[in-house]
Amino acid sequence: MTAAPRWPRARRAWRATWAWIARELRPHLSIVYALIAYGILRVVFAHVVGTGGFATPGSLDKGLAAFVLVMLVMRITVLVGVPLVVTYRIVHRLFRIGRGDRGGARTDDAVPALPAGSTQSQ
Repeated sequence: MTAAPRWPRARRAWRATWAWIARELRPHLSIVYALIAYGILRVVFAHVVGTGGFATPGSLDKGLAAFVLVMLVMRITVLVGVPLVVTYRIVHRLFRIGRGDRGGARTDDAVPALPAGSTQSQ
């Protein structure tokens, strides 16, 4: 007798692994999108402003001033907000794991079940 091929098991393992990775990263997609948007805007900003910088003598372009304001907000968000959110999520996850909660429904919100065979009297 020959053993069954192992490829289907390997495929199932890969699918399970990728499903786990997707499930773990799904809450962080908004941060990834913000970082990608910031990167794209930074490249565009560097191209538009060039080597002269924004504060050069001459007339002030209102569109460029609005773009500079957007870049300032994005930069503050990326340099301050993203590390705060990531740190919060890591600490929150560590506390959940320390409590024994691996995800799913929050245990402190669950209604305790009655023991088997007991009735509730009012």
